[in-house]
Amino acid sequence: MPAKDFADLVMLPREWRRGDDCIQWPRNHDYYNLEWLENLWKYINEKLPNDLTALENTNILYLQPLSRPLGASTANNSISLYKLSKNIGLIQLPIVPSKDDLAIQKVLLKLNFFCIEPFPEIIRRHKSIDEYVPQLSCLGLLQIFKCRLRHFTQLKIQHEFNTLLNEHDMKLLRQYLSRIMTQQLDDSNIQCIKQLPIFDNAYLGLDSNQQPYRYISLNNILYIYESGTKLPVDLQPPKQCIHVTDSDSRILLDKLGYVIHDFTHVARYLITTIGQQQQQQQQQQQTNIQQPTPLPPPPQPNSTTFKNDQQKMAFLGK
Repeated sequence: MPAKDFADLVMLPREWRRGDDCIQWPRNHDYYNLEWLENLWKYINEKLPNDLTALENTNILYLQPLSRPLGASTANNSISLYKLSKNIGLIQLPIVPSKDDLAIQKVLLKLNFFCIEPFPEIIRRHKSIDEYVPQLSCLGLLQIFKCRLRHFTQLKIQHEFNTLLNEHDMKLLRQYLSRIMTQQLDDSNIQCIKQLPIFDNAYLGLDSNQQPYRYISLNNILYIYESGTKLPVDLQPPKQCIHVTDSDSRILLDKLGYVIHDFTHVARYLITTIGQQQQQQQQQQQTNIQQPTPLPPPPQPNSTTFKNDQQKMAFLGK
């Protein structure tokens, strides 16, 4: 049925067409009540069995009166009506959620997602509903994260994950995502996981000119390593390093095709880099000496620069 014809047949309240992500509606409204909503979805399933575009951005998704979003204070005399949209990050729990599903629901609430109880069966049976509101699973989780990635900058997402979630939350996310099947990792899902700041930053210190986040994504990564220790921030190369300390990170990175090095591999690289930097500094100093303009003498064994380089070399030699 063409969208215009459907709109002519079904007149929705103005409040349902304003574009709000969620509204509260009297459950015993004189006309647009639960019975009317159930009849609407019967009609939709019959007339629009494969396409819901005619009703996008209207608040026609409802929960049963006794169901409510986690953390909400919805009164029993009203129902929650959610917007039919692929852009609000709405996700529903399975019919019988596991302990891990309920734990992830709390994490998603911290990130300001709507993680709700299942819709009535008459809504869930529609073939296209999962395109708008997936069921919580590895794939469903990635679907709503893709929505967030489309609308927020990488910097904002990194800030939110690092300020709204704690270490336990991060471990839950890595554990949940590590269960994804290898055959489910198409390019879209791989790129989504790579942009999620859920991995441990390898650097100990914080510096105003360096990355101030404990958790980072797989973008712009130099090395991923396990064992050993974290790195002083003044040894940080132009790209970031990830320190793997848990089995779930290891499993997820392996499924994504990343190589996890040991600490000695990273240490050798950094020692070589420091050596090259020292050589470049010495060459620059020799060039400056040949110029007529007086310049400060090269670093002596008791200078601060020389001592800092010695400390870096000593740390990496541990």
